[in-house]
Amino acid sequence: MSNIKTVVNLESVEKFLKVNYPNFSDIKNIKGGEISAIYFFTQKGIDYVLRLRKKDRHFKKEQLIYEKLKNSNIPIAEIIKVDKFDDNYYYCLSRKVVGQTHDTLSTNDKIQCMESFITTLKQIHFFPHNFINQGVIDENGVGEYTNWSESFNKELAKFYN
Repeated sequence: MSNIKTVVNLESVEKFLKVNYPNFSDIKNIKGGEISAIYFFTQKGIDYVLRLRKKDRHFKKEQLIYEKLKNSNIPIAEIIKVDKFDDNYYYCLSRKVVGQTHDTLSTNDKIQCMESFITTLKQIHFFPHNFINQGVIDENGVGEYTNWSESFNKELAKFYN
C-alpha cells in the first residue's frame, strides 16, 4: 500500500453519510487503493463506493470519461457525484460493480479473463472520444502532448533519465 494514501476516519464518513445519504447501512472501510480512502455502503438496497482524496482532479477526469463511455458497450462504473467532502477532501460516489478485483483472482481466473480484458482494451482504444491532444488527459479532456510522437519521446526520456 502507498504511503500517500488518503486517510479519513470512519466517524467522519458516517457523519457525512448521515447528512447526505441518511438511509445508508453496512458501511465498510476498504483497505485497497493506493491513493484514495475507500468505503462501501448500501442505501435502499443499492451498493455504493465512496472514494476520498485531497484533490478532485482525478475524480473529475473519471467523471468525464464515464460521461463519454456510459452509452457504449464498454463496462464502466456509474459515477454519481463528485463534490467537496469537507474543507480538506473531495469525494467521488459511484455504484459498486459486482465482481472481484484483479489482485484477488487466481492465476487460472486471470488467464480466463485475459481475452475479455484485451477486447475491452481494444474497445477503449478505438472509442471516438473527442479529447484534445494526446497522452494522459486532464479533467477537461486535454492531453499533455500535441501528438503521439511527442508523447512517446518525452515519456521514453523520463524512463531513461
